[in-house]
Amino acid sequence: MAMTKWGRKETIIWPPHSPIYTYGAVLMAVVLTGLFLYCRFSFGNSSLQRFYTPTYIRSSVAGAIGASRRDNYRMLMVGARGIPPRLATNPDVTDGETPEPGGKPIPLALSQPALQRGYALLYLGPEQSYIDAPLSAYLKSVVYRGDSLSDLYKLPLIFGLVSLVIQLPFSIAKDVRRRKGLRYGRRLKGPEMLTPKEFNSRVKGDGIGIKTDGMKAMIRIPERAEAQHMQIIGDTGAGKTMIMLQILRQIKHRGDSAIVYDPARDFVKRFYDPKNGDVILNPLDKRCPYWGPSEELRRRSEAKALAVSLFQPPQDRKGEFFIESPQKIFAFLMAYGPTPEELVKWMSDPEEIERRLKGTEHAHLINPKAEHQRAGVLGSLGLVADSLRLLPKKGEGNGDWSATEWAETRQGWIFITSLPAEREALRPLQSLWIDLLVLRLEA
Repeated sequence: MAMTKWGRKETIIWPPHSPIYTYGAVLMAVVLTGLFLYCRFSFGNSSLQRFYTPTYIRSSVAGAIGASRRDNYRMLMVGARGIPPRLATNPDVTDGETPEPGGKPIPLALSQPALQRGYALLYLGPEQSYIDAPLSAYLKSVVYRGDSLSDLYKLPLIFGLVSLVIQLPFSIAKDVRRRKGLRYGRRLKGPEMLTPKEFNSRVKGDGIGIKTDGMKAMIRIPERAEAQHMQIIGDTGAGKTMIMLQILRQIKHRGDSAIVYDPARDFVKRFYDPKNGDVILNPLDKRCPYWGPSEELRRRSEAKALAVSLFQPPQDRKGEFFIESPQKIFAFLMAYGPTPEELVKWMSDPEEIERRLKGTEHAHLINPKAEHQRAGVLGSLGLVADSLRLLPKKGEGNGDWSATEWAETRQGWIFITSLPAEREALRPLQSLWIDLLVLRLEA
């Protein structure tokens, strides 16, 4: 019964499954060995040694096969009229060219010492039969000064072998990775498990680094990416605070500035240093400086941005009237440049607000005829006024501070703190400070 063979036979398999990197290393070693041998032959041998190299190799190999083996050779001779010819030696010749009747020129010429001794002819003697072993011994003794073929070319061969040994670990490792890629496929996208060293090499990490227990090296991110977001996720007690401490220590060591939101005041205890110009933004902390929102304004349009930060709507109530209306009124009041104390007084006095809005496009927002609307808007203003009331008065704070001036100098760290019981009351101020700092740093 005849067997049926299904499928087709590929004449070319691509990419090849053979260890191409190892083959490449062997080929490179062969090329380098040839280069080393060429350098030894061209620059390490005399003119006569280069000329006799084929004869020396042939006679040495044949002599090693059989002690009485004979071959025909033509030897290089020197002579002159009245002087018996003899075999040429190293002092007799130099680089040059000597015509040979009926054949190729001899790539040698008589040396000056040979000419001075009366020699005038350099020629190839007639072809004669020589026993290979004695001829090899003569060449070794007279021409090659006692060096055998192995002595002459041992070092280049060793260099070639060393070049192969150096290349093999890298080429074999590449072939192993390549075979795994061909067998299991290559990762085109998605997460990949890397060691810290591999990660740093892959992303060119030269910036902030983190290190956990069991890690020998830090995982570093590129310095150019430090301004982007970093997310640290872990259960309680997993070490998130320790990682943040590492990051802050590196920032401190580099002399860079930082804005630290520190609700539990853990980082204030470790890093706060008033000598460096550090600031604590918490009106319930006696170390908090005086700060006024109107003093941050550089353009009238910025008042609306500050108002949006103070009066923030819940996620599901964006665009609500009782959020946007207080924003508009607050931005309008900021145009007068009030101190925090004046601003609190105005926002707490409906008659004062009504007097300042009279005749403007905002007057209808607190129209006495719309009692519920008026009460809602004034109530929102009153809630923010309660937060502003906590701010130190002019001359009472720990010096004066401005986010705009700090963004220009970046002198010292900023710590935004609050205890759990204070957090709700301070939320509008913290939101305003953070948005204002981001606004100034992006400018």
